[in-house]
Parts: sequence; structure tokens; C-alpha cells
Amino acid sequence: MIGCAFCAGVIGALVGAFEECMLAGFLALVVCMFPGNKLMANCLSYGFIPFVAFTGAVAGTAYASKIRKHDLGGAEILKSLNTFNDISALIISGLFAIVGVVLTYLIGLLQQPIDAGALNVIVVSVIVRIIFGDGKFWNSKIHDIPRYTTKKFEWFYIAFVGAVIGFAAAWLGKATGNVWLPFYLSLASLLFYFIEPNFPPTHHITCIAAYALMATNNTIVGAVWGAIAAIVMTLIGDAINTDVSTHIDPPATAIGVLSVVIWIIYYIIL
Repeated sequence: MIGCAFCAGVIGALVGAFEECMLAGFLALVVCMFPGNKLMANCLSYGFIPFVAFTGAVAGTAYASKIRKHDLGGAEILKSLNTFNDISALIISGLFAIVGVVLTYLIGLLQQPIDAGALNVIVVSVIVRIIFGDGKFWNSKIHDIPRYTTKKFEWFYIAFVGAVIGFAAAWLGKATGNVWLPFYLSLASLLFYFIEPNFPPTHHITCIAAYALMATNNTIVGAVWGAIAAIVMTLIGDAINTDVSTHIDPPATAIGVLSVVIWIIYYIIL
């Protein structure tokens, strides 16, 4: 498991953190075609799933920028570290991927319906910012973003898109019996970002819709939580992943936080 995680972190850095998420989506879809193949499932779980390879690549990118002074931003997750032929950056990526696996395993010991992988991404990304960041954690210019001043109506658009995708994800998950299929499709769909840069990420919406569906078996509830996920992800992105020196993934952060909220509401309170 540890060796696989290290290799995945290195490969994630070579591919690029953002691109690794797409690769994970396509691999997950392949695994869905062979549901009884435990070897393939384990390879995905301890290798190319985002909480392993992605977090490693994020750390490697921040290290390459801050410590090695390479020509890239510490939050520039679309760039392959293969550009710099720097073994140390790849080693850092592999080591942080191992940290990701260990943290996810420890959180998983709670055996609760919370997203251990996303929570790990949050923790590792915060550690990366503390170690390799420039000391700035928050976006001090958030109020300059138009949707907080002159274009507040944009929040209705964000919520509407989230609700539609959340409903579609919950419906597809319920119809197929695989609540995670829409999430895998969302990861794979990140490919369209390279065709149209305004293409929106949706994996935070489909993932939270899946958690809502598992808790309630209700597609309307999935739509509601999809809207909430879209809004929360946008807030997080504006607050801690804009005008900063390292990457803290807004979709993963939204998934981690909201999975805990759903757990508290539906499994503890109700």
C-alpha cells in the first residue's frame, strides 16, 4: 500500500495534479465495468484516487515553486513537474501521497459515512500551505470579486446549476444502483476544461448528492444538497484558493465539510 501510494504521488506529479483527477475518473469508470475485480479496485483506491496522487502532486508543485524556485506558481496544478527534471520534487510528491493514504486510513477507522479522502485532502493541503506557502492563508481581496458586490444574482445561477446536477446525479445513482457513478463521470468530464476553460467542475456536487442519496434515498434532497455544494465550493474557492501561493482544493474541501454535515444531520440528529 505504501509503495503504491508513493508511486502514485510521483505519477500524479508527472501527469499534473488536475490531469490526475481526470485519469482517476476514467480508471474508476473502467473499474465499474469489472465490479468483481478487487485487484483493480485496490489499485485505484491506493494509487490513482485523488486523495493519494492528487495531494502528492499538490505538495510537489508547492515545493517546486517555493523551495526549488522553478518557474511555476505554487498553486499551478495544471502543470506537469516533468517540465523541470527535478527528482526531489517527485520524491516530495510521493512522500505526501503516503501521508494521504495514512490519514485516509486513520479517518476511515471511524467507520462513519464521511468522506475520509476529501478530509485528508483538506488536512494535507493545509500542511502544504503552512510548510511551502508564503504565510498568506486567506484571500484578502475577496470583496473585490463582483459576485460579492455588483453581481450578487450570480449566486442564484450557481445554486440552480448545483441543484440540476445534484438531482441528475441522485437520479442516475438511484436508477443504476451505483451512487458513485455520477461522481466518476464528473471527474472524467474535467477533460472538457481543456476544450472550454469555462467548463465547470461538478464532482463536488455529484459526490455530495451521493451522500445525500445514501442518507435519505430521495432525489430531491440530492438536488438541495447539490445546490448547497455548489455554493460552498464557490465560497471556499474565493476565500482560500484565490490570490494565494498553494492549492487548497475547493471541491474536495466542500466534499469533506459537507459530508460531515450530512452525517451529523441524518445519522446523529435525525
